[in-house]
This record gives sequence, structure tokens and C-alpha cells, in this order.
Amino acid sequence: MASGKPGAVQFDYVEMFYNPVRKQVRNGMLSPVAFERQQVLKAEGV
Repeated sequence: MASGKPGAVQFDYVEMFYNPVRKQVRNGMLSPVAFERQQVLKAEGV
């Protein structure tokens, strides 16, 4: 898991809990990346 570097523990923690591909129920079963893209398109009026 941690490689002994100070930021490695934080990096491992974020990588364990944040998955940009995993679908989320709270945002309509979209991945975080797809949800963000959808929000940008809504803001642009597309």
C-alpha cells in the first residue's frame, strides 16, 4: 500500500475511495467523469 513517501498514504486513501469509472446511484448511475461531463453540457446549454 504505502511506499514510505509522505504523500503515498494520502494517495492510496484517495485511490481506494475515489473511482472515476464506478457508477454512482446518487447521480443517475453515471460515473463521476460522465456526470461531470453532463453538468458541463447542461451549463453550456447543449
